[in-house]
Amino acid sequence: GRAPGSLAFSQTGRIAVTCAKSVEIYESAKKLKAFQPYLSHKLDGSHATNSVFRPFEDVLLVGHALGVDSILVPGAGEASYDAIDGDDPYRSKKGRKTAVVRGLLDKLPIETITLQGA
Repeated sequence: GRAPGSLAFSQTGRIAVTCAKSVEIYESAKKLKAFQPYLSHKLDGSHATNSVFRPFEDVLLVGHALGVDSILVPGAGEASYDAIDGDDPYRSKKGRKTAVVRGLLDKLPIETITLQGA
């Protein structure tokens, strides 16, 4: 067969294998019947160089000489991320501190907040 160019692993165990001008996604390495791809995607005229799954999303990005392809891969992302909690994994350290201060200020009655020296 073909030699794989790169491998990418999703949060839920899906495996993406780039082979020349195509990408094959397998359901799991743990399953005995993982010989057939779960999904496959042909690239138009360019060899795949790299692939990576987006965290918390069902998206695989495949880099090649002509750019990047994004492929929807159902079930690839971890579903436990809750945006309502405000725990954004991409937030900076300063952004996390600001969110904590805002959360604490929201709990205080407005009458108890005063400016220094006023």
